[in-house]
Amino acid sequence: MTVIRFRMNERGVQPPKQGDPVVNRRGRCIGWVTSCAADSQGCLIGMAYLEKRHAEVGSSIGVFNLKRKPKAEVSNVQLGDEVLLHNWATILPRLALRRD
Repeated sequence: MTVIRFRMNERGVQPPKQGDPVVNRRGRCIGWVTSCAADSQGCLIGMAYLEKRHAEVGSSIGVFNLKRKPKAEVSNVQLGDEVLLHNWATILPRLALRRD
């Protein structure tokens, strides 16, 4: 396991919280969010604890936000039910690059 830094790909999404799951492109849980906050441009930047093999800079990850009202379980989905979806994020270099 390793700690990675990520940026949410879209603005205006609800910030993930500590413990929210992170998934790979196939939907497999590969780790958990440790923290997230908005940067000076309003982008959400966070940290997550991931399996090392999924921690390549530039890779896409899915981040779930579980702090909202409960959604229907996938096995019990009926027409019209809402299901929880993840938001895409991109893995960044561990340390922010300095801009001169």
